[in-house]
Amino acid sequence: MKKKRILIIIIIATFSLLGIIITQVFWVNNAYKQQENQFRSSTRVALKSVVNQLMLSKNDSIVASINNPNLTCFVYPISIFDVIDRGVLDSLIQREFGCMLINKDYVYGVFQLEDEKFVMGPFKGYKTQLMNAEHVVSLSCLCRADPYLLAVYFPNQRSIVLSGIILWLILSVVFLIILILAYSFTILSLFRQKKLSLMKSDFVNNMTHEFKTPISTISLASEMLLKPQVYSSEEKTKRYANIIYDENLRLKNQVEQVLKIAILDKGAVKLKRRMVDVHKIIENIVKSYNLIMIERKGNIKMNLDATEHK
Repeated sequence: MKKKRILIIIIIATFSLLGIIITQVFWVNNAYKQQENQFRSSTRVALKSVVNQLMLSKNDSIVASINNPNLTCFVYPISIFDVIDRGVLDSLIQREFGCMLINKDYVYGVFQLEDEKFVMGPFKGYKTQLMNAEHVVSLSCLCRADPYLLAVYFPNQRSIVLSGIILWLILSVVFLIILILAYSFTILSLFRQKKLSLMKSDFVNNMTHEFKTPISTISLASEMLLKPQVYSSEEKTKRYANIIYDENLRLKNQVEQVLKIAILDKGAVKLKRRMVDVHKIIENIVKSYNLIMIERKGNIKMNLDATEHK
């Protein structure tokens, strides 16, 4: 595969992966906002229901007072404590929040906004948060004399909202990680295949050279054997015949090396290391080029002075 085509594939795959990641982030953020809005709506409905229950209780008490023959006159409630009982308020909030499946940790308080005076609820340590809370409902319908507010604060609201989408969030993260790993593995495999392709090309070029040298030597030796001054001499004939034989063995060894490399690529062979004489290998290589050097009137000089050559 050409380098330009590989680069185009990598760019397209990278942009696709980035698009998927951005889409997933957008989806998670959108899901979180929807879950947060749903939580706010549920809390608002629960607070409104609490106020309605208190309003019904107030109306019932007013009707009972009016129908009481022992009372000479009716007195309207003038204090928040006349219409709201602490125990009743606590039970109503627990019941209504439970119906809305909001049963996590929360604190509430009834207070006056003007003088910041708290009169009901487990508000200790959370006065500032309750006065600035987003979940607030007015109690003016119960007692117009003193305008009170009922506020609820969730210390772990973010965790509560996340708990509603935690499963989808985990699955999204897991799938993204798998996708990124698969993308990385694919790109690395692509580069590895490209590297192997280059290595195979180099191997073919080297092997072509390795085959060409003994073939040329055999061709020259055969040509020399056809000359009268050579085949008439037994010594020369024997020398060139030995050259042909040695080069033929060299070709055979090269073919075997190619076969071994093919088997090694499949993982069927394990390499066995052994000691070799580097000087001897160099001498054999020079010897194989000797006839070519004579034909081309060349010369090879060897400096085999290494102390550690085995």
